Amino acid sequence: AKRYMLLAEYDKAVEQYLAYYNLSSGEAKLQARAQNNIGVCYRGMKKFDDAIGAFNKAVELDRGLVQAYLGLGMVYQQSGEPDKAVDILLRAVSVSDQANKVFVYTKLGQLYTEMKKYQLALDYADKTLELLPPQSQMWNYISERKMLLRKALQTAQDASSAK
Repeated sequence: AKRYMLLAEYDKAVEQYLAYYNLSSGEAKLQARAQNNIGVCYRGMKKFDDAIGAFNKAVELDRGLVQAYLGLGMVYQQSGEPDKAVDILLRAVSVSDQANKVFVYTKLGQLYTEMKKYQLALDYADKTLELLPPQSQMWNYISERKMLLRKALQTAQDASSAK
């Protein structure tokens, strides 16, 4: 199934993951991972409703499967529903360990940037930096993004003042 997924042969991958899901009866965490992968495939096929269903099923089976929340958030983002994406990602924070919080906070920062909510994007950049080792590659990347966000925020505030 993973090979099919990597080759973007999503229909075949879904078939394999559905078979795995059915064989994993009684093993909620395994079924959740299968549903998560099915969601990834449907997202790749741009079948957003099917992807939402699969990711929701994954979360239902394993409330701690952060990847399913991230996938669901990405589907909502791709389908033009950023507020729903934010809600899902905020739910993911409560079930995330430190490493996953870095991904969730980074994704929230990106969403808020796309929504032109620069102060919130800056807040999540700060939260991300608190979790990263100083001067690491990711820390440097987020620090650079913060500088760009500050400029965007200032530009937005200047434009608002000029009106």
